[in-house]
Amino acid sequence: MVNNPNSKIDITPSFSPDGTKVTWASSDTANGSLDIMVKDLTTGIITNLTNTGNGTNERWPNWSSDGTKIVYNKRIGKNNLDIWVMNADGSSPRYVAGLQGAGKFAEDCCASFTTDNSSVVFASNRAGNFNIYRYNLANLPATQMTEVAARLKQLTSRPLYEGTPAVEATGTVVY
Repeated sequence: MVNNPNSKIDITPSFSPDGTKVTWASSDTANGSLDIMVKDLTTGIITNLTNTGNGTNERWPNWSSDGTKIVYNKRIGKNNLDIWVMNADGSSPRYVAGLQGAGKFAEDCCASFTTDNSSVVFASNRAGNFNIYRYNLANLPATQMTEVAARLKQLTSRPLYEGTPAVEATGTVVY
């Protein structure tokens, strides 16, 4: 659907709410790093939304329910896997959550928007085990580059792996 068979990585696809586009992570880039791509299923045009440099990898894109934003994961070098949000055309990428910096070893992963797009839910091992968290996006500054603790709420705290959350149509978080 997105690329002819090749030796490149194409993973974690997500359809737009109206079904006209698909976004995914692909290594079919100039430097082989994973970037977020989108394909318009009507025109067949593929666009690299993130175009990041060597050593930066992005994956797990998911659409907002209104189709205007995409939440995704980004890892720079050997740093942590953090949560970012951008407009659906790739503009205005904004850092959302994560424990930045080398040696932190926290993974914030697999985010999904809540049905009203006011927050994202994601899995994180920041407290030792993978649990589910919600991060409030209201009035998120365009220049935010650190996590704001007051926006973060831990939803689960069990000693099991709780990961890959999704939000179903009524707003229930499943994982």
